[in-house]
Amino acid sequence: MDKRTVRVFESHAEADRAELAYWLQMSPQQRLDAVGECVREYLRLRNEPEQRFRRVYRVLEPKRS
Repeated sequence: MDKRTVRVFESHAEADRAELAYWLQMSPQQRLDAVGECVREYLRLRNEPEQRFRRVYRVLEPKRS
């Protein structure tokens, strides 16, 4: 089970700084995993099947002017 922590802040600005520090201390992979977990939880709460990323089947080249 995950260990949960509750903190009380004196202001919204202080809470915002703490939240930014929390996310910045994570690796990019940890941040992606956290977002993925939020999406899975949202879909579970709505009783929707988990969606997977689609494969790219075509690469478009930008037109040159």
